[in-house]
Amino acid sequence: MTEPLQRDEMIALLSKLGSAEDEEVLAAARQLHSKVEAAETSWDALILPEDFEPEFGDDIGGDLDDEPDDAEEESAEAVEEEELSPEQQTAQNTEALGLIQKLMARPDTSSALREELEGYKTDIAEGEFTAADHRYLRALLARLAK
Repeated sequence: MTEPLQRDEMIALLSKLGSAEDEEVLAAARQLHSKVEAAETSWDALILPEDFEPEFGDDIGGDLDDEPDDAEEESAEAVEEEELSPEQQTAQNTEALGLIQKLMARPDTSSALREELEGYKTDIAEGEFTAADHRYLRALLARLAK
């Protein structure tokens, strides 16, 4: 079973990497590695690429538990509500299925991500796949391909 990463724990361990005590540094490094493996993820997946541009004014340095403010929610909803023609929706779904296939074919794809991708396939089949979902898949594949 995947263990979710706790931000505060990870930051505390990362801060120990600067210790003058080699034993403390080594112990922290091993704990960090163990937590990343237990979460079935990788450092590459955790660390944002250099060219990452947050959407909707996200503050990367902020608390991950922050709720979006009203302006961010309205902006997200406006993007979410894009109306696509049936042809555009079909093209989007076809591209999304291709992106999902590429992500599933990667040997480093975690079981948690595989489960999420299967959920997207279900959403596509049920007509619940959104433009935001599509953008997320494209960004995820681009980030993992680096």
